[in-house]
Amino acid sequence: MKTTLTILPDQTTIEINDDETILDAIRRQLKSVDLETPCNGKGYCGKCKIHLISGGVSELTPREQKALSDDEISDHIRLACMCTSNGSEPIVIELIKKTAKSSVLDSYQLGDYTLNPSIGPSSTASDHTPLSANAPAYGIAIDIGTTTIASVLLDLSNGEGLAKASCINPQTKIGGDVLSRIEYTMTHDNGLHELSDMICQCLDDLSLSLIENAGVRKEDVYGYTIAANTTMLHLLLAVDPSSIAMAPYIPKFTSARTVPASQLHLTHCRQDASVYCLPSVSAYIGADIVAGIYMSRIYSTDKDIMFIDIGTNGEIVLSIKGELHSCSCAAGPALEGMNITCGMRAAEGAIEHTDYKDGHFIVQTIGNKEAAGICGSGVLETMAALIRCGGVDASGRISRNLPSELLGYLTKVEQKKAFCIADGKVPVYFSQGDIRQVQLAKGAILSGFVALLEKNQMTLDDLDEVIIAGQFGSYLDEDTLIGVGILPENARGKVKYIGNSSLAGAILCLLDKNVPAKMSEIATDVNYFELATFPGYTKLLMECLAFPSVNE
Repeated sequence: MKTTLTILPDQTTIEINDDETILDAIRRQLKSVDLETPCNGKGYCGKCKIHLISGGVSELTPREQKALSDDEISDHIRLACMCTSNGSEPIVIELIKKTAKSSVLDSYQLGDYTLNPSIGPSSTASDHTPLSANAPAYGIAIDIGTTTIASVLLDLSNGEGLAKASCINPQTKIGGDVLSRIEYTMTHDNGLHELSDMICQCLDDLSLSLIENAGVRKEDVYGYTIAANTTMLHLLLAVDPSSIAMAPYIPKFTSARTVPASQLHLTHCRQDASVYCLPSVSAYIGADIVAGIYMSRIYSTDKDIMFIDIGTNGEIVLSIKGELHSCSCAAGPALEGMNITCGMRAAEGAIEHTDYKDGHFIVQTIGNKEAAGICGSGVLETMAALIRCGGVDASGRISRNLPSELLGYLTKVEQKKAFCIADGKVPVYFSQGDIRQVQLAKGAILSGFVALLEKNQMTLDDLDEVIIAGQFGSYLDEDTLIGVGILPENARGKVKYIGNSSLAGAILCLLDKNVPAKMSEIATDVNYFELATFPGYTKLLMECLAFPSVNE
C-alpha cells in the first residue's frame, strides 16, 4: 500500500510505501535532498531530524525517545530513519536543518619540485619540453576525504594554482564513516553504483566551478589526479569494497589506477582526459597517506618521525630513519563533530574554538555567527578546557567535586549531565555522553601511537618529530592535542603541521611525472600491521582511555 510524502518548504511530493521509513523513501526518489545520516539510518546519531506536520506514521520508537529532547517530541520532531508510514493518510514533513557551507582545508605546502607535467601536449615529448604558450594546458588535483572534498585547477605551464573548489562529500548522506558506506553497498541492490554516481557527479560539478572561476576552456583540461583513502577509491571506481570491512581486510586493489575521465562521467575536460588515482598500502592506509608520506619526506630522512592523519580513521606512520611502519585505528566520527549531542560539521555557526577563563566559557564560531552547534576542533578544545579546569576527571566522569564557578553551567540533556557552553538562541551542550565519545576516539589514536612505538622497541623520547596532517588535525594546536591526551606530554615541542598533504601529493603527481612512480615505490615499502594483533592490545587501549590528570 502506498501514500504520498510531501516535503516542505519546497512542496516536493513523492510516494512512500507502507512500513517504509521516510529516509528510505527520500533516498529512493530524491537524491538531491540533503538529509544528514552519519549513522546510515541506524537511529544512533540523531541527525536526520524532520518536523512532522501531519500524516499517518508509526509511533515514536525507543531510539527516537533517546535521541530527542522532551521539547522536540512535543514539537513533533521525528527521526526520518525511524519514522515509517502506516499507509493510512498522506504525510507532510518539513526539513528543519539545512547544511551550511562547510569549512574545508584546501591549504597545501608543495616545497621544492621540478616542473615536469605528467599530462598535457608535452607529456609524450622529452622530459624537459616546455609547454607552448600557444597551447594552454591544465590539470585538476583532488583530495577525496570521507567527509570533505578539496580540488585545485593547475596551470601546467608554470605550476600555478588558478582556482580552488571544495564541498562536503555527498556520500555523507549515506553514512559518516567508510564502514557505513560499505554496508550500504552490501545491503542495497544498486548501492555501489549509487555511491559511485554521487561522487562522480560531485567531481564534475567541482570541475565546472574550477574552469568557470579560472576562465579556462574545458578542452584544455587534460586530466585529473586523485588522492583518497582506499574505500573512497573503490567507491569512486565502482569496485566492490566489501572485503575492506571483513577479515583479513584485503582490498580489491591498492596499486595506482588510470582510467578515462569519460568512464567516471566527467564532462568538463577534454574527451581524451585521464584520471590517475594514487596508490594505497592496505585497506586502511590509503593513497591519502601515501601522499602524506611523500610530501613530509619521511621516506628519506635520518630522523625518527611519527606521521599522524587525524580524522574518522586515525592513520599513523612511523619512520625510523626512512624505514616505514604503519597502523590505523577507528577513531570514529566524534572528532569531526558527529555522535555529539550538539555536534555538526565545520560550517558557519559551528563552535570551532573554546576556552575557559575566569569562570566563563569563551567560544568562537565559524563566520562569527550565532552558535548553532560544535564541530570537531571545538569538541576537543572544550574537552581540553574541561580537563584543565577540573570539570572532568581522569576516568572520564564529570567531576563530583566541581569547582564552584562551573556549577552554573551544569545541567541535564537527554537525562545526562551536561555543560551548557553557549546559551544563545540554540543552546550548545557538551554532555557526559559526549565526553565518552571523545574518550573512545582519543584512546584509539593514542593506543595506535604507543603500539607502533613499542612494536619497534621505541619510546616517544626517541622521536625527533611528530607530524600532524589532514583536514581535522590541522585545526588543533599542540596544547589541545596534549591536553586531551591524544598525544602524551613528552610530545610537546616536537609537533609540526603540514596542512592537506593528500591534496599536495595529488598536485605534485600532476606537476612532476616522476612523482607517481616514487609514490608507488613508497606504497610497497610501507610495513602495515593490524592493531588487534598487538600483544596485550586490549589492556593498552584501556590504559590509553585515561585523560590527563588535572594534577599532572
